[in-house]
Amino acid sequence: MHYFKKYPGRFELAHVKDMNNNEDRRITCVKNGIIDFKRILNMLMMGGTIFHRRNERAIKGIECTKESYNYIEQLLT
Repeated sequence: MHYFKKYPGRFELAHVKDMNNNEDRRITCVKNGIIDFKRILNMLMMGGTIFHRRNERAIKGIECTKESYNYIEQLLT
């Protein structure tokens, strides 16, 4: 994480994914997994990063995207 402090503004885009806590460690909707997004997003915001959310394995892709977007938006406000 020290790279975000050392090089502010360098990380313009972040591809955001979450990981489940199962043995397979598959991708899940942001908020439903084990990644600490509050800490990560705070660091990224220091550099003015834009967030991109995608889950290529989602069964209900639109719902997952909406849920993930709303969660990230909540953390950023």
